[in-house]
Amino acid sequence: MKAYQIDPSRFTIAPVEIDRDHTLEQLYKHIGCDMVEAVYLENGDTLYVDEEGLLKRQWHFIVLDGYPQPIAGKGVLLGATPGGNSTDAKTSLEALTAKVSYMEMLVNGVVSIREAVRPKVYHLDRLDRVLERLEKQGPA
Repeated sequence: MKAYQIDPSRFTIAPVEIDRDHTLEQLYKHIGCDMVEAVYLENGDTLYVDEEGLLKRQWHFIVLDGYPQPIAGKGVLLGATPGGNSTDAKTSLEALTAKVSYMEMLVNGVVSIREAVRPKVYHLDRLDRVLERLEKQGPA
């Protein structure tokens, strides 16, 4: 299945293939976790992330437009059928790139934010202000 891996530590979004017969094992491998959590997008796609990501010491986060909090660690985007089975992602690489930013923890509540469309360009912000802005956003 056509999927995308988001790696906030490398500031990348890359296409990956997920074998339909081994979906869960491959999600664990691509995300680097033992338990996944689903973040649902409006178009029916699902971003799978580490369910325990916020319990681990993380420095890199995915910021998804419309989602109310940063997502710790890597994620994999897949599509879903109405019955809940995984399928090819509907979202294009370009559309996903437009929705993603990367957040890196620095020191004393200061973070760097990079838009996925321009990952070499960053700005500094206070973590509390970033969290406040995300909380005010609507659904992904």
